[in-house]
Order: sequence, then structure tokens, then C-alpha cells
Amino acid sequence: MTFTYKTRKSIPVCFHSISLFLLACMVFFHSITYSQNYNKMGGGGTGKVYGIVIDSADNKSIEYATITLLRASDSSVVSGAITDGKGQFKIEDVPFGQYRINISFIGYKAMMTSPFYVSNQNSEVDKGKIKISSNTKKLDEFVLTADKSDVQNTLDKRVYNVSKNIVNTGGTATDLLQNIPSVTVDINGTVSFRGNANVTVLIDGKPSGLTGGDRQALLDQLPGSSIESIEVITNPSAKYDAEGMAGIINIITKKDKLKGINGNVAISGGTHDSYNGSIGLNNRTSSYNIYANYSYRHEERLFTAHGLQNSYLTDTSYNYATTSYSNHTSEVHNGKLGVDFYLSNYSTLGIYGTINTRNQFEPNINTFAYTTLEGAPISSYWQNLYNVDKNTTWQGNIDYKHTFPNSKRELDASGNISTNLRNENTDYQDSFYDYFLGNNNYEYNYTTAKYVTSVAQVDYIHPFDNKSKLEAGLKANYRLNDNNQVVKNYDSLQNPIYNPLDYATDDTLTNHYLYNEQIYAAYLMYTGSFKFLDYHVGLRAEQTITSVQQETIDSVYRNNYLQLFPSASIKYSLGFQEDIQLSYSRRINRPNVYALNPFKDFTDTMNVRQGNPYLKPELINSLELGYTKTTNKVSISATIYYKHSDDLISYYRIFNPDNGKSLLTFENYSSSENYGVEGSFRYDLGKVGNLLWSFNAYNNKINASNLQTDLQSSAVNWNSRLTANIRLSRYTAFQMTGYYSAPNTSPQSTVKGFSSVDGGIKQDFMKGKASLAFNCGDIFNIREFDIVSQDIVNNKLVYYYTGVRKRESRIWMVTLSYRFGTNNDKASKKKKPDNMPSDNGEEPMGY
Repeated sequence: MTFTYKTRKSIPVCFHSISLFLLACMVFFHSITYSQNYNKMGGGGTGKVYGIVIDSADNKSIEYATITLLRASDSSVVSGAITDGKGQFKIEDVPFGQYRINISFIGYKAMMTSPFYVSNQNSEVDKGKIKISSNTKKLDEFVLTADKSDVQNTLDKRVYNVSKNIVNTGGTATDLLQNIPSVTVDINGTVSFRGNANVTVLIDGKPSGLTGGDRQALLDQLPGSSIESIEVITNPSAKYDAEGMAGIINIITKKDKLKGINGNVAISGGTHDSYNGSIGLNNRTSSYNIYANYSYRHEERLFTAHGLQNSYLTDTSYNYATTSYSNHTSEVHNGKLGVDFYLSNYSTLGIYGTINTRNQFEPNINTFAYTTLEGAPISSYWQNLYNVDKNTTWQGNIDYKHTFPNSKRELDASGNISTNLRNENTDYQDSFYDYFLGNNNYEYNYTTAKYVTSVAQVDYIHPFDNKSKLEAGLKANYRLNDNNQVVKNYDSLQNPIYNPLDYATDDTLTNHYLYNEQIYAAYLMYTGSFKFLDYHVGLRAEQTITSVQQETIDSVYRNNYLQLFPSASIKYSLGFQEDIQLSYSRRINRPNVYALNPFKDFTDTMNVRQGNPYLKPELINSLELGYTKTTNKVSISATIYYKHSDDLISYYRIFNPDNGKSLLTFENYSSSENYGVEGSFRYDLGKVGNLLWSFNAYNNKINASNLQTDLQSSAVNWNSRLTANIRLSRYTAFQMTGYYSAPNTSPQSTVKGFSSVDGGIKQDFMKGKASLAFNCGDIFNIREFDIVSQDIVNNKLVYYYTGVRKRESRIWMVTLSYRFGTNNDKASKKKKPDNMPSDNGEEPMGY
């Protein structure tokens, strides 16, 4: 990535390291001289010096300015520091004596303060706001280049820059998420964070029509090549939606912002008939930035599963074995077109639209066999299932941002609408009519689904000074889920000669299901600071209006409620780039469409799946204590967290001991407690590369005694990930990632531990404009999901199941990419308006 120096907003990553290195050298070479004169400076005690460096022209803080503490008598270097993101600095352990401070920064005139004393009577010296002036001789053509850090840590949000991820080149959002610390994605596409699946997934900070339906569809439809970064917000403040127990995962898509006409193209090919291609273009001027991108993806994935169920019935007992084989073929098209208009020095208008289509063909061959516990055959049959799934999603978005002249006040307004249409046809064909099961030879399911999401919001920021501000906002969110399922059966006993016209509608399974949700929210948040202490307090109110309607049976369930969601955070700076923070928030987890949908899935007639339209929302109280520290070589982040949930939403299996059939549905458990520790460690190997290690260990206690007296569990789980980024040469990079997740236990089941190893290598050429990447996911083909579940009634085991499911995960891919364009990002002699996109690639709209 290229950073062009024009104003202090364009700060190269390497400049910080160079500044620290030079400062350390100066301190070292002057330390001997200083120690010899220590007594002359009034030795016997120490104090500290702190302050803020700002621009004399606009009073904005200056980051990465070099602070040098000099002895007043001979200007020898005593100590120093670098200003942080707020322009603040602090120098501790300063021996008593007389000093001056020198402030320097590229593009600004060096500034020397007047002499001051650090003494027993004045041990804490606050230099206040120190103003420095820009140098009139600008370096219009001075360019420094550096790679954007692969992870950026703050205490409430972590940003993973995945655009240069090698091991997932040519993959999807699912593949990228599997390499984010503390995030797991199971075979069903269920995203979990810190072991909790109640996480909100956003696209560019906004809900998508795709998120209203199958989340796996959302992740698989979004190509990895279109993703710039992934944000993980662990304990969101009041200005964020209260939805999501585990937090928020925000997927930021790419949006080219380079000046002039620029573009990029990429093509990929891999094993098992996997290939994709993408192209992106943008044209940016001083008045507008127009951008467009398109991608196509085709892949085939093999899914296999087998299980063994032991059923202990009232009259008899038997074994029930199942196998499943499926080869999923999918084709995905993604397109995006947008434009940003720079209306004035203070106003920006952004408009963009997206379209996404996915066609998926899923033929399944399933077998079912019944035997006695001793293994004697009872009955068996096979089932052919042909599923065709077609998805189309449209999304439109408009953003307006206005900054007020001569102030830092800011007004943001946005509107978004997203529609997803899904048509799914499923044909079931059984080998014969089985009296034991009562199943028919043929069944036909036709489902149409429509997901509509619309959002309108306004946010206002009113700073009182450089240390405090008030934020307020209003938001309206509307969501419609319209599902219509028609089920037809063919009775082979009544119609032994097959005729398609003899299908009869099954009224017991046919249903029309409508879910409406309206959420009206308002929030108020105050942020302040005192010396090295930052804090914020906020309150969010959300009025929720929902209705679940089953038109076929004329049933309507309404649930309206008002909830308050307070949040608070306090952060203390322990030193330069070293912070500790305590935060609290109250959140809510509303049941999703899949959990509410009352349609029954009879793919396995002995294990029927069905949603529960009468689920209550889950309320969560979350508390976190975090610590971060960054040095030249090492970056450390550690968090201790605790969450308490009431009315936990979870799977619940109901077993019928009379016929051996099970119903897998959703219920509200009484409560749950989740507490643990999470950490990451990044070590910079210099020119060689870097290592990133992360881990998460937690204890999950679940109380479901409201459903069964003894239905409770407490289990410790942990997972860890290690990533090595190695620079083999100037133009050759290698990446390897290993992951392990320990067994995970819930009241009715246990998922066994699993692991995987991914690797890739990338070669740049043509002066970095082109690259060739080769990668493989799950190199040893060991990623699979093993589950054990059981049901005990009246202290008697009535049901025991073991099963293994595997999604083909070892895919070899090769990707060729090329970047082209004018890339005219030289510094302009005219000062850039505050709302214009900065040269470091930051979004003007604040996604």
C-alpha cells in the first residue's frame, strides 16, 4: 500500500518505527553523559511530563510527533516519546531538574519550549496544548510506502486486513472468517465468536437481505476477493445496534479510492472444478469518485455424513444408521456500482447499488437402515433428493455526510434497502413404501422466500472541546420475511403407475409463514477524557414490534416490547501505546428466521427439524476487561470477559420413546453464563515477516431446568490459531496457518475437537503490479465435525447418537492478479477539505 505525504493524515507505518529507533539511539548515546550530571539536576526524586501536540492552524492533534526531553543547561537528551493517536505524550521517571522539550515532525517547523522545572513541589508537569506550525516548503513528491498491518488492535474493536491474505486467495467470506481469531464457522455455515453463535453479521456496517435467510448463503455468496477487511466488535457501545449476544462482525468490502483511472483483474482455478474471476475499476477526481466491480465464482463441494442412533423404546429397541452423499454445485455472480460526490468542502454524498445471484444444485443420496441392537436387519430404504436453490439479492444505499464550518460538528444520514428472493425446489424419491415409517415414494417441496430489509438513520456529533463530545442518533429498521412452502406427495399404493398429475397437496405440511419486525431506536452517548483517562457512557432505547403469522392455519403471534441498553467504558493509558480498559454493555439476541420458521424438514423422517415461532428474545449483560500494548516488535492484546444471558435460545431435541422419532427444534433455556480469557500475540520478525498467535479459553454454563429438571451443563472449551507470514524475498511471501478447537459441550450434545492447517505462497512481479498465488485449505484433509448427543428421561437413557459430517475442505487454488492505472496520488498544493477521502485509503463515509 502507498502512503503519500501531504498533511499529517498520511502517516506511513514505517515512520513510527523509524522515529522510535532514532529516539532510542539518541537516548542511549546520551545516557552516560546524563548520568554523570544527575546530581547537578537535583537527583533524589522523579516526576513526569505530559501534554498534547496540535496544529497551530486548525487545532487538530498531531500523531507520531517526536518529543525529545532535553537538559536545559547543555541540551543533552534525557528521554523522549512519540505522540499517540490523540496527539498526547507522557514521559515518566524524569529526575528532578530543569528541562526543555523539542517537538519535531515531518512537514512542520521544529519547536522548542521554554525551560521548566520538575521538582518535589512540581512533580507532574502538564505542558498543555503545544502548537506547532507547518513548514511552508512542502514535499510534494515525498512518498513512503509500507504494508498495512494485518491486524489493528483497539480495545473495543479489532480490524483484520484480509485483502492480502494468501491462504484464502480465491476463497469466500466463509474461508476468511475461519482464519479470524476466536471466530469459528461450522459445516452449516453457523458463525460463532468466543463459542457463541449469537453474533450479528453486517456488510459495510449495514444489514443485508442475505442475512435474513441462510447465513451460509451470505458467506458463500461473498467472494473473498471483494473483501478489504473484517471488523470484530466485541462489546459494542450504545451507538451500535443492540442485536447480537457475542458482538458484531462487520465485513468491509473493497472500494477503490486511488486518484485517476485505476483497476484490477484476477482469475483463479482449482481442484474439483473450482474457478472464479473478478474485475474492479474506479475513476476519482476532485469532484467525484466512481467505482465498479464484478466477480464470478463456480465451485463444486462434496458433502458426506454418517450417523448411528440407538433408540431405547417403551416396547423395543433398535439401531438406526444413516449415510448421506452430496455434491453441491454453485454459481455466484456479484456486481457493485457506486459514486461519491464531493459537493463542497463540507459535504459528501455517496450512492451505491449491488446485485448478487446464486444458483445451487444439490443432489443427495441418503440411505437409512434399521437393525436390532444385536445387528439383525429390520428394514432399510434409500432416498434420492434433488434440490435446486436460486437466490437473487438487490441492495441500494445512500449516505450523506456534512461537517460544519469552523467546528468539528458532524451530521451523517443514510438509507439502505435490500431485497433477497429465493426459490427452492426439492424432489424426494424413496425406494419403496415402508410400513414402519409410513413414508411415501415421492414428495415434492416448493418454497419461495422473500427477505426485505430497510434501514434509515441519522447521527450527530457535537464536540465541546478536544476532550469531550456528545453523540446522538435515531434509527428505524424494518424487516420482512415471507416464506411460502407447498408440499405435495405421491401415493404409490393408490397410484401404482407413476403419473405426475397424481401428486396431492399435503395440507399438514403446506404453510405460508410471514415474519414482520420493526425496530425504532434512539441513543445518546457522552465521551470525555481527563489527562490519561478516557471514558464514555451511553444509553440506547429500542422499541421492537414483531408479528409471526402462519396464514395456512390462520395463526398470528405478536410480541411488542421496549428495552433499554446502557453501555459504559473507561480506558486508562499506562504509557505510550499501552492501555487498559473496562467496559459494560447490555445487549439482545432476537430469534432469527431459521429458529422461528415453523416449517418441518422431513429429509430424515426419524429426525424432523422445525423452528419455534413463539421464541422470546434473549437478553445479555456483558462485562470486559482488556489490555493492549504495542512496541516496535511486539503487539499484545488480552481480554477477560463475562456474559450472563436470560432466556438463552438454543437447539432442543424432543425424543418420543414410543416410536423412536425425534423433533429437533429451538427453545428458550432459563439462563447461561459465559466467562473466559482471550488473547493475541504478534511478533515482528523485521524484513523476514511476522508471527501471530491467538487463543480463547472459556467456561460455558447452561441452565435449562425450565425444560427438564436436570438439564444443565458446564464445560470448558478453548481454541487457538497460529499464523506465520514469511517474506522469502522482496517479491515472494509465504503464509501458513494452523488451528485447533477443543471439544464443545452443551446440555444435550458434544462436538468433538477438530483442527486444520492452511498454507499459501505468493509471487509478485512487474514491479508489484502483478502477482501469482498458490494456496491450499486444510492441507491434511482433517477438518470434520464429529458429534455425540443423548437424551435421558427419568434417569433412563432413551436416545444415543454419534455422527460425522464433512464438507470438502482441501481445495488447491492458483490465482493470477494484475493492477493497472494512473494512480495519480501526488500531494496537491491546495489543502484538502476535511470530508474528502484521505490518501491513506480511509472511507469518507465512515462505514
